[in-house]
Amino acid sequence: MDITNLNKSYMIPEVPREDFVEYLETCCICGSKLRFTHQTDYLQLQVQEEARCPDCGIRNKTTNYTLQ
Repeated sequence: MDITNLNKSYMIPEVPREDFVEYLETCCICGSKLRFTHQTDYLQLQVQEEARCPDCGIRNKTTNYTLQ
């Protein structure tokens, strides 16, 4: 099943969940599995996540999440 974006006239293909998770956990340069670190601030109710490749050393942009 395809999902249509109503604001733009192009189709977005549906990707199997396993393929999407593998894409998020894989280094875009060397293809090895990324290592994720999390720092939790319970006073501010935020989590800071960073992904790093152990083989080539590249780091992804730090992402902040709000705890609920």
